[in-house]
Amino acid sequence: MTGEGQLIDATQIEICTHMVTNSINTFNMTGMMPWQARDKFRGPGVGGIIKASDGYVRVSAFGGAHVDRVAKMMNVERATRENFKEWVSERTVDEVVETLIKNDIPVAPIDSIEQTLVNPHLKARNLFVEIDEPRAPEKKLILPNFPVRLSKTPGKLTKRAPMLGEHNDEILTTLLGYSKEDVEQFRNEKVVT
Repeated sequence: MTGEGQLIDATQIEICTHMVTNSINTFNMTGMMPWQARDKFRGPGVGGIIKASDGYVRVSAFGGAHVDRVAKMMNVERATRENFKEWVSERTVDEVVETLIKNDIPVAPIDSIEQTLVNPHLKARNLFVEIDEPRAPEKKLILPNFPVRLSKTPGKLTKRAPMLGEHNDEILTTLLGYSKEDVEQFRNEKVVT
């Protein structure tokens, strides 16, 4: 142990963005949006992923005081999933978020992949790294860089994961001492790719 520490620089949004890497690259490579699972992940109460007039919000109002606050905010005797979904659908994401925050109801906007890729916070922190993808040379992989930043050893994503067999020649000749002829024979005999 050196007796020296280092600053750990981590943000919640960058760590969470790592969880949607596949969705980002599905969108980047195909232009298609991933399947929306909003109905699958709702629990009891009125919360869940709900469509606003211009996007989606995630509301955590699954019981007790939060549901009571939703009813009071909507000026109804009882908040139901149906009347809350209707209320949200008539407002923009920004209006829903602002109103629910004022009423102490946990809420967050759900950014689309396009919004995530241009998020000012993520851009300012240089979260996304573009990496060459040999299987699609006209495109780049967009990968999130390390979400935890260490002041002395910050780490940086510089290349993609190797493809099957990509480093066979280097490993077999340099590390294991086989000749190029041996490697060619291995390839002919389908021992390696």
